[in-house]
Amino acid sequence: MRIILHIGMGKTGSTSIQETLEGSDAELQKHGIAYLGAMLEKSERRTAPWQHPSADLNAAYSGFVQRGRVHGRERLLSEVCEAFDAAAAVYEARGIHTLVWSNERFISHTALFLAIATALRNRGGHDVKAVAYVRRHENWQRSVFMQWHVKMKRNSGENLSFHDFVRRKSLKFAPALEKWDYHFGEDFLLRNFDAVGSVSADFLSLLGIEPGTIPEVRANDSITDEDALLRILYNHVYNSGAHVDALDALRYVKPDEIDFSADPWELARSVWPTDDDVRFVTDSTVEDRARVDALLDARGQTGLESSRVKTRDFDAEPAKVLSALFQMNVSLRHQVNKLTAQTRKLEARLDALS
Repeated sequence: MRIILHIGMGKTGSTSIQETLEGSDAELQKHGIAYLGAMLEKSERRTAPWQHPSADLNAAYSGFVQRGRVHGRERLLSEVCEAFDAAAAVYEARGIHTLVWSNERFISHTALFLAIATALRNRGGHDVKAVAYVRRHENWQRSVFMQWHVKMKRNSGENLSFHDFVRRKSLKFAPALEKWDYHFGEDFLLRNFDAVGSVSADFLSLLGIEPGTIPEVRANDSITDEDALLRILYNHVYNSGAHVDALDALRYVKPDEIDFSADPWELARSVWPTDDDVRFVTDSTVEDRARVDALLDARGQTGLESSRVKTRDFDAEPAKVLSALFQMNVSLRHQVNKLTAQTRKLEARLDALS
């Protein structure tokens, strides 16, 4: 059985790949391919406790890693091999020749997943290939910042500026990628996210599927400046690590909690990426970029772009922001009316019972 491990990186279209595969399961199987999910939860034969479907894949993945620490890596490796052997027995009978496991978190635990990939190859006798996507450091940093410190704020306290974010620790892609290269050589497929165009189409091509055969899904599009402004303002009010993933939360801001001294536009500009911040990322990743380029070049891939990146100024349109706030208030009024009607019905029922 051929096993494709899609190991990341995060912020290189992993969700688009996963949703494309998940949405075309029947068509994939016609091509001899089965997508097993992020934690092998979509396998038709599940043998390990960590394979059970979960609404919280982050928690499921953390539990998987913790299981290896508690019960020992050897036991975890055996469970993974058993899970794939069981799946292979089911799918091979239907003419499936390729199983896909996709989880962008794998690259964060290189030692563990290198051990898993090696075990699948050596113990199970499977043809294992690992696929990773990499993008230029500046774009990756900005994407991560917008996702985890604006759209879904994870840090406690004040809004973290991009200036401070990029200086917290050095950014290095090469060390993990070089380990995969050392252990898997030609069976480690490294792709330049910035150069492949549609990442879903590129991944499907690696599976041997012609472009246009399967509908592609595009996920996690960039948020607008207006969206970012409202989230930054919300994060300013609730600065305890709100982890907000929807502007719905803005509907519950109380008047006495609003900081009227804060200029929303100045607040947003204070955290926004500047040319100097991006230049810092460029200058601090020169060596790592060269090492990544060497890996890409060995695979016939275009190297990471090295020209200066010019940032885009923050430019939220006031009319659009006001429109969004107005729609939120209308929605809130609708919810209040609905809850009021439901409350009156409950009160009437209680009165009838008393």
